[in-house]
Amino acid sequence: AVPVTPLLAFLAGGHAGAIARIWPAPHEDFLALPAARRHASAILAGRADHAPAQVQWLAARARDGALAASLYGGEAPGGLMKALARMGEVLWAAEEYARFLRLFGEEEARLLIRHMKALDAGTLARMDALPAPLRLPGVLTHLGADEMAIADLAAAWAFAVRVRGEAAAPAIAQRFGRAPSKAGLFEMARQEIQPQDFGAVRPCPDLPAPFYPVRRYDTLSKTAHDFRNCLRDFVADLASGRMAVYVWRGEGGPAAVALRQDPGGWRLAE
Repeated sequence: AVPVTPLLAFLAGGHAGAIARIWPAPHEDFLALPAARRHASAILAGRADHAPAQVQWLAARARDGALAASLYGGEAPGGLMKALARMGEVLWAAEEYARFLRLFGEEEARLLIRHMKALDAGTLARMDALPAPLRLPGVLTHLGADEMAIADLAAAWAFAVRVRGEAAAPAIAQRFGRAPSKAGLFEMARQEIQPQDFGAVRPCPDLPAPFYPVRRYDTLSKTAHDFRNCLRDFVADLASGRMAVYVWRGEGGPAAVALRQDPGGWRLAE
């Protein structure tokens, strides 16, 4: 263990020990570095391929371009050091730096990060939870810190692309980006996951024995009575052809089986 001053412990958190081994207490040379170079030092200090003397030299003497290149192990995207300067005074956790570097390596996310006045790890985590095409200023503004809404929109995006096809993904993302509000954004999502064409009702599956179809109201009533369940509540769906009920009388049975038709076909409902 190496001595760590209270100030370094506060600013560096989990990086304090590694920083103290490179800049021993009272750590003046590290604390005097600009914020961007302190963040860069924390990233490099956690890597086994960078010796302490090398980290110290890069942080204190290397040009911005050379320091940025060392963070990426090669050519770095432009504006990296300016982005690090907007991360605040307190160092981030290692996984938060890893997320930042990954996002900054993506063109769309990088454009968004460059326009942020201040960077915080929570904002980038929420950005990362969205599919790449939805990392748009308007979408992020409407969603804010609502993690459940972010998860719902990501799920809706996956459904929309499945319904519309991959070729429609850019246009869907553009529409989401133009949403006037959070409610408007989810109204757009609701519209996108609906099929454009109304198809005819498909005939219900013809299942072999030991499945026995229930196709009459009196048979349905008897089945509901025998199983003591709510099958009679689905009369309207059964009459419209959107639902089908069978009694399975195989080994371990009997069991009532309800299928429901949705845009993807017939699926097990209950």
